[in-house]
Amino acid sequence: MFTEYWQSIKRYEKLYEVSTLGRVRNKTNGLILKQFLSNRGYLRVRLTQNKNTQSYSVHRLVLIAFKGDAPKPMEVNHINGNKRDNSLKNLEWVTHGMNLLCLFRSGKRIGKRGEQCNLAKLTQQQVNEIREALSQREKQKQIAKAYGVHQSAISRIKNNLRWIN
Repeated sequence: MFTEYWQSIKRYEKLYEVSTLGRVRNKTNGLILKQFLSNRGYLRVRLTQNKNTQSYSVHRLVLIAFKGDAPKPMEVNHINGNKRDNSLKNLEWVTHGMNLLCLFRSGKRIGKRGEQCNLAKLTQQQVNEIREALSQREKQKQIAKAYGVHQSAISRIKNNLRWIN
């Protein structure tokens, strides 16, 4: 069992506080606020001050309260990949690129492959033809010219770095 510590929420210091376990409570009555799921799968809470209500991501409230404001280009990463685990031990500031890398490594996000990729210049049929031409020992430069791509694209296909079988 982990000890739960509480810290005031920035801009709501007299009204609300957040815990190291990712819970938010009202300071005046001690009640834990109900959290709801955003359309992206993150837990959020509504905080009210002077009759103005605003919704906040719980993971950001936790990290800001205990680690301070995010350095400019940073965003929150859930270390274990679980968006609903907003405990302090599961959160860290990372760059956007690092956050994406963590998503890909965890299998939570998979890039589009082959023709499904928005940037694909070749079809699967063309790649099959290129592979056939490579097996016939045609020059990569000639194949690239015929298909309107750079020679490095042909090299990547040949070495299974793109369009992996």
